[in-house]
Amino acid sequence: MAGLSRADITQRVAQALKQSVRTVQYCVRFAEEFPDPSQLPGGKNISWRKVCHEVLTGKGTQDECVHAETEMIPVCKCCHKRVKPE
Repeated sequence: MAGLSRADITQRVAQALKQSVRTVQYCVRFAEEFPDPSQLPGGKNISWRKVCHEVLTGKGTQDECVHAETEMIPVCKCCHKRVKPE
């Protein structure tokens, strides 16, 4: 495959595996960032969906909120829309 770009190779692999190009891109990125699966946040017991949509995108790496500050928001019991307090 000399002379082919990374995008061309990714597309050919995706076609051969009958997977989307995006999935193959996630696979490559996963292999580059986590050569040892035990380095994954949460260990080896993690779903592929969570790896793709949280770990590799950085959306799930924030610490969990402890909900230290809360407020009550009135909501209509029928339509579930917020109601402005009077």
